[in-house]
Amino acid sequence: MDNNNIIIDNNNNYNNDILFFSIWRNLYILSEIQRHIRLYNENEIIKINQSMDQLRYHPHRRYATRIIISINEALEPHGQIIPFDIKSVFPPGVTNINYLNQEITPHTLPPSLANLTLGYNQDFAIGTFPKSLTFLNLISFNKTITPGSFSSIVKLILPSFDQPLKAGDLPISLEELTLFSFDQPLQPNVLPPQLKKLVVIFFNQPLSPGVFPESITDLTMDFFDHPLSNSLSKLHSLNTLNLKNFDEDISMETFPNSITNMSFDNFNQPLKPNVLPPSITKLILPNYYHHPLEPKEIPPNVQHLDLGSYNHKLGKNILPNTLKYLSICSNELSENDLPSSITKLNLKVCDPNTQLQIPSLSEIIKRMKKQ
Repeated sequence: MDNNNIIIDNNNNYNNDILFFSIWRNLYILSEIQRHIRLYNENEIIKINQSMDQLRYHPHRRYATRIIISINEALEPHGQIIPFDIKSVFPPGVTNINYLNQEITPHTLPPSLANLTLGYNQDFAIGTFPKSLTFLNLISFNKTITPGSFSSIVKLILPSFDQPLKAGDLPISLEELTLFSFDQPLQPNVLPPQLKKLVVIFFNQPLSPGVFPESITDLTMDFFDHPLSNSLSKLHSLNTLNLKNFDEDISMETFPNSITNMSFDNFNQPLKPNVLPPSITKLILPNYYHHPLEPKEIPPNVQHLDLGSYNHKLGKNILPNTLKYLSICSNELSENDLPSSITKLNLKVCDPNTQLQIPSLSEIIKRMKKQ
């Protein structure tokens, strides 16, 4: 009987030990999980603002997914005989490197990298950028592009690039392209067929039909000032068009009927009825526009209208009945000038030395409050 009790006690002790170690192990695992979560939260973003040694000797850099470098210093220390391996410094899981200023060789960047800003001007061989990379900002790059070197880039920013572009230079995956300094002639089929957003700042070359792919939805050309002819008319996906320096004659065939947002900064050609697409819902005219408006010159579906420094009497039927927001510089405005649909009025004084003469302003405000 005593032997049986001893066996039972031993079994109970054994079960208790198993239970204790099971609980202890679970608590230890939970503690480790919590520790790693804390380290990840504390080191997910690493900012380098003093020296690259901050990254090189960072004790928890393997937790980083985004590295922001705000100093102009190469990662490789001076005087080192053995070539420095970037992979040994950047953790394999990093997805975002914001500003790296040194030469990059193929197959050295982290395989999970998705966003990269690079300040070094160099030639890029195929394989330099990992296939995971979708965003690339090459601040100083101004070399001939090696076809295929940008692999799977979706968004590309080239602030300093001003070299001729040929078919195949840009990746077929590209959807957004920003060119600051670029001012070279563009030929058809050079821009990728899936490109949706294009921003060119200093580009000012004549355009021919077929230069822009039909996939374009958003187009900004800051310094462009040449006749458009039919270069945009077949872009039936184009929604937003910004022409800052453009000041050329336009016709009913100039713009596609898909545009909903249109902005001019320097346009000062007289508009004609029905020239601007009826699809436009937001229209911004420049401060320089001083031609009196006539009926049907403002598209019938405009809801947001900025008339800049326009200082002429509007008159009835000039503004569409769909208009909700109006920004205008006017010392004279009557209730009959505004459609009943307006809910917001931004009234600017053109000449501060001239007294504002809007006798019916109170009636306009009352009517807007009722909307």
